[in-house]
Amino acid sequence: MSGGYFFYAYNQYKEHLAESISKEILALHNGMEKIFNPIINADLLHLIDPILNEVPKNRSFVETISLSLNNETILSSSDKRQISKTFLTTKSANKNNIAADILSGETYFLMPLTYYHGENKMIGSLLITINQKAVSSNLFLQEIYTSFMISTICIVVLISIILFMIHKFLILPLHAFEMLTLDRKREKASFFISDLANIYNHISDSYDQLDEKERSLENALYIKDYLNNILHTIDSVEHLLISDKSIQEIMDESCKLLSKHGQYNLTWIGNIVDDRIEIVAHSDDSTGYVKQLNLSLNPNDPTSKGPSAQSTLTNKTIVTQSVNMEYYSLWRDKAKDSGIGSSICLPLRGSANEKPFATLAIYSSKPFGFLDEEITMLEDLAGDLGYSIVSRIKKEELQVALTTDSLTGLSNRILLLKRIHDCKNPRLLLININRFRDINTVYGFDAGDFILRSYAKYLSKEISEDFGHIFKLHSDTFAILFEKSYPSQSIETFIQKVSLMLAEHPFSYNGIEIWITIAAGYSDTTEQTIENAEIALKIAKDHKVLFQQFDQSMRSNKEHEENIAWYKIIKDAIKYGQLVPFYQPIVSNESGEIVKYEALARIVMDDGSIIPPFKFLDIAKKTGLYPQLTKTIVEKTIATFRELPYRVSLNLSTEDITNTDMVSFLRESIINSSIGNKIIFEILESEGVDNYDLVSEFISDFKQLGCQFAIDDFGSGFSNFEHLIKLHVDFLKIDGSLIKNLPNDRNARVIVKNIQNFASEMGIATIAEFVSSKEIADIVKSMGITYSQGYYFSEPSKEILINLEAKNI
Repeated sequence: MSGGYFFYAYNQYKEHLAESISKEILALHNGMEKIFNPIINADLLHLIDPILNEVPKNRSFVETISLSLNNETILSSSDKRQISKTFLTTKSANKNNIAADILSGETYFLMPLTYYHGENKMIGSLLITINQKAVSSNLFLQEIYTSFMISTICIVVLISIILFMIHKFLILPLHAFEMLTLDRKREKASFFISDLANIYNHISDSYDQLDEKERSLENALYIKDYLNNILHTIDSVEHLLISDKSIQEIMDESCKLLSKHGQYNLTWIGNIVDDRIEIVAHSDDSTGYVKQLNLSLNPNDPTSKGPSAQSTLTNKTIVTQSVNMEYYSLWRDKAKDSGIGSSICLPLRGSANEKPFATLAIYSSKPFGFLDEEITMLEDLAGDLGYSIVSRIKKEELQVALTTDSLTGLSNRILLLKRIHDCKNPRLLLININRFRDINTVYGFDAGDFILRSYAKYLSKEISEDFGHIFKLHSDTFAILFEKSYPSQSIETFIQKVSLMLAEHPFSYNGIEIWITIAAGYSDTTEQTIENAEIALKIAKDHKVLFQQFDQSMRSNKEHEENIAWYKIIKDAIKYGQLVPFYQPIVSNESGEIVKYEALARIVMDDGSIIPPFKFLDIAKKTGLYPQLTKTIVEKTIATFRELPYRVSLNLSTEDITNTDMVSFLRESIINSSIGNKIIFEILESEGVDNYDLVSEFISDFKQLGCQFAIDDFGSGFSNFEHLIKLHVDFLKIDGSLIKNLPNDRNARVIVKNIQNFASEMGIATIAEFVSSKEIADIVKSMGITYSQGYYFSEPSKEILINLEAKNI
């Protein structure tokens, strides 16, 4: 009986040991599955070998442990001889029969291993080889059993009973708790002592919950770092959009910056040209993937079914999470060779309601490489990039329109002023067509336009850029700017050649031969270059000669006498109160009501005649009376509008802004009268601004007092849009020379509309000057211009006009 009890205890122990090893195998399998899943998902396969090498060292029953991802060959093993070998067995171990297999002498256990690659669930294998000798050595009780059976069965039985009790009620629970703390994932347990079972199961559940939270946290941290990296890249691109770089530079550098993001390996931008996408910018393309792209928008072309074409055609973002998708078949092989796993194509457009003008394509090296949050950020970037490009295109178009004569295509006076300003030693030749008005009168304006176009073409052929630059000025006058030093005799010889050609070759218009002659004035002075050339041209025409060069003697004594006379008039006007502000209303185009006024300087003579400012402002500046003039108009205007419910505009020149005494006077006047919220300062754009930093500082200081700012005569001078943006003005007053020509001049309409679009995009209100008729007022209103000002509403007056009812507008 004692032998039977011992044999029973021996079998129980052996079964328990097999069961323990079985559970250790399952725990090892679960642990490996947990460890390998993030490693495989992150493509960090080189970390697997060190982990497998440690297993036999820590578990004596394990001889070798191997891993396969394709269920055919061994990828990694603690026994390097097994790597790349095929499985010795293809039979997967049954989790419920591992203990029985151990008892039967089984040494190979093939366990399925679940892992994720991206979002795809995959199944691999874990092969565990048991060290049967190590297992057998643990069954030393068989020898004890034989020895004790011979010596004393009773002692063995007693010891067996004691061991059984200890094993059953102490060792098994303690071992189970030990395995639980090591593996943290065990199946539900049932012990003789129910409280131990409850504690064990509660701890097991807590470990499961903790593991799940750890996985969620690790994934959240990975996504956070990933999105932060993308956000940093996008921020770098956004900084490009507010730089001074050209459109091409912005597209090139945007592609390069995006491809520096860790997962993006290629980026390109393609413009829509007719029914094709032409790639105009891309990042480094070492594999030549971009070069082989041929993208059509024609529905009959197979390439139109691709993601970039579909993004353009549907005006939507197209995300291709895997190049294995069917519609990617045309590019799949090349994409795989180039390391592309997924892509996103985004339409580029000026606004959400516009059609795309280009597409932005970004490629990721990973399948399923674009998260939802990531897609949203890239869509915002594409919106900003498209808006920036369209805005710059419109600005460039407006710049061209402002600086080009629409009839001849030559640069106009605006660009001439800038070129003279930038030139150290300008030399200017003005050429005027004699009696041009007679051509318009006799043959009609179409004939006159034909002559101007034809003569412009002739000059363009005769003058190379190395010799000089041609400009078209007002009416029938052309200008040639020489930036190199030529003897005046060479210039006169050139004019004689041009005149001789006109004498020998008339212009033929509708079968009519039209002969023209010219007169030319030349100035090589560095100051007042245009004015001096115009004086020389006037003398040439008055004396009916071909060529006249300017010299200082041409500024006659009569001019000095006139200057002295004007000085006295201005001085007396300031002294005796004859310098007064006249007020012209500014009307809202939406409501038709007066919303503000402009103060305009006038001199009222004793006989009641009124002298406009263009007759005395230049003399006032030259004679030093200009600051007194400005102060007088400011003081009287503030006194008038202090109690009125209207804003009022005051004109300032750059001379006023750079005069520290004048700036102090303006600040004190506004603060003492508490009228800052009614003052609008108009800065003359036609004068040009040299020190934008100083002007910007002036604007910033006086805006803190409640003042607003306008750029006056916008479109008459060289409009530097970059600086205007930095000045942060509130209004643009469109030059009257453009407004008055709106009904008959298509070019004027194009320029004005572009100015309005530019201002609208910048959040700047617009004011149309010189609105002299209902026709012009209607055109201005239809263009979306905010306010109007002109004789159609009211002439400037000393009295404040409260409403427009008397005008029947």
